[in-house]
Amino acid sequence: MIYVSTSCVKSNDIKKSINCLINNGFRNIELSGGCQNYNGLEKDLISIKKHKKVNFLLHNYFPPSDIPFVLNLASLNDKIYKMSLSHYKKALDLSKLLGSKKYGLHAGFLIDPDIKDLGKKISKNELFNRSECVDRFCDAYKILDKYSPGIKLYIENNVFSQSNKIAFESNPFLFTDFETYNELSNKIKFNILLDVAHLKVSSNSLSLSFADQFKKLSAKSDYIHISDNDGLSDLNKSVIKDSEMFNILSTINFENKIITLEIYEKLSLILKSYDLIDKFFVKSKKNSFNN
Repeated sequence: MIYVSTSCVKSNDIKKSINCLINNGFRNIELSGGCQNYNGLEKDLISIKKHKKVNFLLHNYFPPSDIPFVLNLASLNDKIYKMSLSHYKKALDLSKLLGSKKYGLHAGFLIDPDIKDLGKKISKNELFNRSECVDRFCDAYKILDKYSPGIKLYIENNVFSQSNKIAFESNPFLFTDFETYNELSNKIKFNILLDVAHLKVSSNSLSLSFADQFKKLSAKSDYIHISDNDGLSDLNKSVIKDSEMFNILSTINFENKIITLEIYEKLSLILKSYDLIDKFFVKSKKNSFNN
């Protein structure tokens, strides 16, 4: 099944983003950040789901916070940690109301970035102790996993860009590659939300093989975020046939996987990417039938 993220539509009005996607034929929609909160948000989403027959998934920064801040369950700042935990509980509550069975959140950071730094070069700060951050993040994950047992919780890999590699002497993010996946999985059992665009950038920054990292992590994931980039930063570009990203994606079996497109380009390019990915599902079903 293929979802399209509301972040693909440049609007801070979530209803406008949803209606834009619906009007272009999409009925599986992932609700993401970049919008504003308002009274009646929950009722509107419930109504849209019922009357427009839409399937919703929630992701990370949704529902929007009244006070913008950078979510970080690994933060050693108690205020940020508690705000992050509270946000995710609200997200799980809303997921339950909307009948969503999966929820994806980002792995934590060894710093508390400013909200203006998200997706960009992060201002250099003194890093928290990595071991303490890992323990705090894992404790928070256990709390959330118990909080809403009917919802399958996923952790998304972070992106370690070239600009942040230059700014920091070491990787300031949890879970960017297979090694740091193992760092967490040795302490908690969790599901992977694999963002392949994040992985492409992180692999390049860490001098790792993208294809090898993808093979290892995709085998453990049934939920994938898809876009493309130049390998240096997360650009949320469309997927083009016969590109490196296209060829790597073509190596896996898409059957029984949930895909979300996170493409910040015009709708015609999102639709082209959708068609390309949809063909992978058709191919996987044919191969499964023939076997």
